[in-house]
Amino acid sequence: MKDILKTSRNLLKNKSLFKIAFVITTFFFSVHIAQYLSYVAIVLIILWGIGLLIKGVAAKEVYFNKILIAFLAAGLISHIVNIFFGDASLFGTAVGMVLLLITAQFMLLFFSSKNDDIKNIRLEVYYIGQVIFWCTTVINIIGLILLFVFKDTLGERIIIYDNRFVGAYTNPNMAAFNCFLCIVFGLFIANRTFCQKINKKPIKMWVYIVCATLALFVLIITDSKGSLLALMAFLCAMLLLIAYKIFKNKNFKNNVFKLLVVLVLLCSAPFMNSVFSPVLSYAVSHSNVETSVKNDNKKVEKNQSAKKNDKITFEHEKGKKDGSGRIGLYKKSFEFFTKKPILGWGCGNMLLKGEATTNNTIDNVKIDFGTKLFEAHNGYLTLLSTSGVIGFLIFAVFVLLVFFALFKNALYEVRKKILGEKAFVFAIACAFFAYAFVEPSLVYYPALVVAILWIILGYGFKLFAENNDFSEKVTKFYNKFIGFDYIKEDVKEDEISE
Repeated sequence: MKDILKTSRNLLKNKSLFKIAFVITTFFFSVHIAQYLSYVAIVLIILWGIGLLIKGVAAKEVYFNKILIAFLAAGLISHIVNIFFGDASLFGTAVGMVLLLITAQFMLLFFSSKNDDIKNIRLEVYYIGQVIFWCTTVINIIGLILLFVFKDTLGERIIIYDNRFVGAYTNPNMAAFNCFLCIVFGLFIANRTFCQKINKKPIKMWVYIVCATLALFVLIITDSKGSLLALMAFLCAMLLLIAYKIFKNKNFKNNVFKLLVVLVLLCSAPFMNSVFSPVLSYAVSHSNVETSVKNDNKKVEKNQSAKKNDKITFEHEKGKKDGSGRIGLYKKSFEFFTKKPILGWGCGNMLLKGEATTNNTIDNVKIDFGTKLFEAHNGYLTLLSTSGVIGFLIFAVFVLLVFFALFKNALYEVRKKILGEKAFVFAIACAFFAYAFVEPSLVYYPALVVAILWIILGYGFKLFAENNDFSEKVTKFYNKFIGFDYIKEDVKEDEISE
């Protein structure tokens, strides 16, 4: 961390430190014991980000990407139009302004500018990866200990609910997503080539395999379809790159094993829950020793608890055909979009479109302002309903341009017989865009998934901007539409293969 701290005398002006603090704080949202402290901390960090934005505008240090600014402007115009026509509340507009400020931080601070140092960005990924990898491993171990040793003492709701593993987390979906991040960020901190570029020592491969296996096990028993989809998209991307590497370099000996491992994981992942769940359910149901009770009431409670234990399956209730209610949310979100297809409702107004109630919660925090928060659980439908066709198309153009850059860079790396950071970044981007089909993981929310997405996109695009092996035609195109200056200095890539 000293490397990051050295980059600025005034810590509050350090953009890299801000990004690391934001990601780590939102990571601890998902942990029971740290959740409330994280809520307080994220408010202070968002205020810090606003200060960085203002300072950047005043000193012209923030590189204004025309496409990103256009997207933010479309969001602002959407709120103004909705107020003018009486389709928005002052409260919804205020919420929308806060969400737009948060989005501006992701776009203008998390997404790398032309002045950012690629070494600092690698260090950000390294330190974030270290925290997520080790903390997730420890939390997973604690969660499994709670499950097998203290389940009767602490109560089933803390460790399991809705037949899904929670452990020390607040939500099974958060647990699963953290495990997915543990697996993919572990690849960075275990990669020799990546660590050599920042003068860091990689973790041992056997350590990575043990921790990643534990993370995969926890991901499976949380029965989170979204995180499993992200993992499979990541594996698909890596599978294609490994296959391309074999085809391009004619090097079967060193790559076939990797190909087989990824292929086995990809094919078996959808069915792992059906293998793990019955075994784990049986183990949990019989893991607690029967203890004496003092009265008949406690005996009844004990018997009821035992019956409940027998029903634990570590999977969603069977028979549901609505995707845990998501299909209904998709239809509702699309209905909202059809009513305002051009500019949308605005992110703040859309968030408050749920059915009226006075008993709402965000995770464990109760809110009582008479409305139920609406969540489409789909990043693309969220964009359509909040920003309309205009905002959606602006964002789509940006994503396609960046995604093309990530893809080109990944292929470029593979042709050099390397499967490292460029490949990982591309595969993670594929995973996040797949995950966005079931979660709002693209913009607006001060969430872990959104923060990491923008760091990965900025990191990957900075790698592309520094790569001078592409044709002048391609770089001119990107300079015009994205805004990065083409770096003409020779940037020699480390060709150390793993």
